[in-house]
Amino acid sequence: MIHILLLILKGTGLLLLVLSGLLLLVIGCVAFVPVRYEAAGSWKEGLLLDARVSWLFRLFSLKAECRGLGDEIGLRARILGFTVWSNEEPEEEPELPEPEHKTEARAEREPETSRTEPPVQEREEAPRQADPAVEERELYEQLKEDEKRFQRQRAHEKRAEKKDEKKPGIVERLKYSFSSFCGKLKGIRDMAADEKNQASIALLFRQFKRLIAHVWPGKGRLHVVFGFEDPYTTGQVLSAASLIYPFYHRQLELEPVFGEKILEAEGSLKGRIRVWNLLWLFFGIWRDKHTWRLVRRLLK
Repeated sequence: MIHILLLILKGTGLLLLVLSGLLLLVIGCVAFVPVRYEAAGSWKEGLLLDARVSWLFRLFSLKAECRGLGDEIGLRARILGFTVWSNEEPEEEPELPEPEHKTEARAEREPETSRTEPPVQEREEAPRQADPAVEERELYEQLKEDEKRFQRQRAHEKRAEKKDEKKPGIVERLKYSFSSFCGKLKGIRDMAADEKNQASIALLFRQFKRLIAHVWPGKGRLHVVFGFEDPYTTGQVLSAASLIYPFYHRQLELEPVFGEKILEAEGSLKGRIRVWNLLWLFFGIWRDKHTWRLVRRLLK
């Protein structure tokens, strides 16, 4: 009896151990396996854009395609390479024309009488005499329906008049918006004067910079061909772009064309986002109680 009980406990323990291991594996995959994103596009005669978000070595992926500014973005979700959802309409297969020999054989099998029979003429029904009682009932129902329609229209006009009376004018709305904006600025100024609030704002700014650095694409390139009919304008744009060019000279390539109006671009980017990093940044804000209260107050 004790031996059977020990076997049951052993099996239960092994089952719980396996389930705990699977749970830890799933949590580890969600926390530490990054969600990767990539995009590639070009602009010449129109916009061409392809983007993909994948997770766990593309076990789960979502792909987006755009073939023009006015076209609808096509989305496809895949699991293990199989499409499980798509907003694109399936292409209809064209109907193949029927072979001629089958058409001729069907025509031979049809009876000759069906081809020689004249079309049946439709008989005109004799007009029925109208019933006075039915006409009176229909007229009563029509009048009743017209009265209901008039009452609904009148009620709608009254509601519209009440809304127009309650709706403030443009000047009043601008005054209210400006006063509320000034009140918010005053509240922010008073809030920023406190030393604790200054420390919390500095912490939020640091966490925001770390968030941008984490989600920023790790790889990317952009090739831009631009030009204007006036060479002076092209030179001005090139001189303005030279201010930021030293920071992005590895990813950005500019090709000016003087004396011709042209704008073409082609580029791609890749990056990744880890849930663990996002949770760690959130934890850094949550553990500071004053900063967390400030965030909650700002959100309200």
